[in-house]
This record gives sequence, structure tokens and C-alpha cells, in this order.
Amino acid sequence: MNLQYERTTEAGTVQYTAIITNLEAFYGREIELVKAKHFHGYGKHYVTHCGLKEISKKDFLLLSGLKALYLTNNLIASLPADLFDLTPQLTELSLRHNKIRFISKHTLTPLTSLKFADLTENITIDEIYDCNAKVTSKGITLCSLRTKIFEECKPPNEQVSTVVSYMHSLLQGLLSDFKIRVNEEVFEVHKAVLAANSPVFAAMFSHEMEENITNEMTIENFPAETVKELLAFVYVREVPKKSFSATELYAMAQEYKIKELSEQIQWYISVDVSGENASKIFKLGVLYNDEIIKQAAFRALEESLNRKLPKYLLRSDEALTELFDIKDKLDEVLKRIDLTDSIDSITNFNLLVNDDDDGDDA
Repeated sequence: MNLQYERTTEAGTVQYTAIITNLEAFYGREIELVKAKHFHGYGKHYVTHCGLKEISKKDFLLLSGLKALYLTNNLIASLPADLFDLTPQLTELSLRHNKIRFISKHTLTPLTSLKFADLTENITIDEIYDCNAKVTSKGITLCSLRTKIFEECKPPNEQVSTVVSYMHSLLQGLLSDFKIRVNEEVFEVHKAVLAANSPVFAAMFSHEMEENITNEMTIENFPAETVKELLAFVYVREVPKKSFSATELYAMAQEYKIKELSEQIQWYISVDVSGENASKIFKLGVLYNDEIIKQAAFRALEESLNRKLPKYLLRSDEALTELFDIKDKLDEVLKRIDLTDSIDSITNFNLLVNDDDDGDDA
């Protein structure tokens, strides 16, 4: 492992660079642990010769202020459409010498400030864009680069559409062999599909459990709309843009150990967390031991208090839970004060604060 930190000054500001190379031990997704641990706040980020196989939007949530990203000499095969949604400020991007076959036509759309992009030495694309260089056979305009991506890196849509169409038919109950009951609603599903996506269902259908014998189960702890959203993901990988309840869907994905869904919803929750729901989100993160969600709630708490909090608080769920509870109580008191209709009512402030305590003593 070769880890370096460089500090330079650009236009009166401090610019940090993090470099990590030859990290053979961290193959695949495990590389994100290194990034999250070491590189928060760095402006330039290098991960080279590491065997990195994939990258997603969530890898950038902890990399605020990222301006340059170099992921050269790795094994990345595709770039998802939402990859750069959290880093529109990127000006430099290099994915030279990877295994890229597919890039969504929307991947580069958020990068309105992009000045340099190197996609040379990949499987389906071998192009470089540099706004400071003359257009040559190895240097094209940004518009031309996006056109090349659209023409040369698109997936086999015909095959995908056929499979999706078939899975939609299954989702509608075609040849179903299992029922999920939620209140008055019944979902006709398939054991094989559920088991392929969830180790919990796989275990259920591999043993002589009541559900496996009767070919049905009842879900009481999640609403029907959440079950419907989870099934939509299981069958056709459809993630709702606006979930009935993102926290409910996340909790259900966690309970049934559908990792891919819980990771996607995790980032919707992390991005949308605010001072108003930070306490609820933090407690959700504690319940499922999710550091990403807990850190997002912690940052929202800092913003709502308009002050930085010591990072060591993140090491104590109990201390932070108590802090959130205090803030919740203060917010409630302030709301109740806002509802008063005269200055005389403020003299009853002590009663407002102690209402809950009086109720407990009654």
C-alpha cells in the first residue's frame, strides 16, 4: 500500500491531494472503506492500480469538495447514470486504462465545469477531452465525447427490454406459486425470484417452515405500499423516485437482507436528511448499524445548530441519541412558543416546558 497526502496552495486556498496506489488487498467494493476513512474533504483524489471493479454515487458522499478524480489502471467496467450527481463541481476526470464497456448517456450531464476527461485505453471507448488542447485525433470536444459515449458505450437495449418485459409479467402474478398478504391486499409472487434476491426468503423456502408448506405468508410490520415497492425492485430493479416511505423501504430491505436495495435507499435517505428529520434518521442508522446514515444525520444536526460538533461524538450512539433527544424537545418547545398569541403567554414558558413532565407524574 502506498498512501500519500499532498498540500498545495491555489489562488489563496489550501488544496489537498490524496493518492493511493498498489492496494491489491482492497479489491472490488472494499476500496470504499479506504476512501471513507482517509479522504473526506480532499480536493483531488487518486485511486490507481488497485483492482477497483466498480464505483457508484454513494462513494462520493464523504468526498465533499472533490474537484479532480483519477481512477486510472483499474478494472472498472461501467459507469452508472447517477454517478456524478453529488459531485457536479468536478473539473478533472481520468478513467484511463480500465475495462469500460458501458457508460450511461446521462453520466457526464451533471459535470458542467468539466475541463479534462481521459477515457483512453478502455474496451468500447478510447477518447480524451481537454479544453486547453487543440482538437486532434486524440482530443475531442466535450459534446463529441458525449456523442461517442452514446454511440459506443450503450447497453444491449433489446435484450434488456425483453427480460424486463418478462419480469413485469411475473410481477403481475403470471404462474405465481406464493402469496404475500398485507392487511386486505394479496401479492401473487414466485419463490424462486424472492429466494434469488433475499437470503431470508431463501432460508424460508429451503426448510419445512409454515410459510413454505402453506405457500403464503402475512406481513404485519410494513404497509402494503412498501411491500409493493420492494417487490418492484426484486422483479425489475425499479427504485421509486419518491418512495411511499423511504425509511420503511430501507428497514424492510434490511430485514430481508436485500443489500442492493438497502444501499440505494440508504443514499436517498442520506441526501434528503434535514434538521427536521435528523433525529429519526440517526436512530434508524443506529438500529441497523449504518455508519453512512448516522454520519449524514450528524451533519444535518450540525447544520441545524449552525456549529461544528466534535467528531468523537460519532463514536457514541448513546451520547448522540441523547443530544438528538434534547434538540427534539427544544424544537417542540419553540414550536409551542410560536403558537402563543400574546406576550402574556410567554410568562407561561415554564408550564410549556414542563407539560410533558406533569403528564408523566399524573
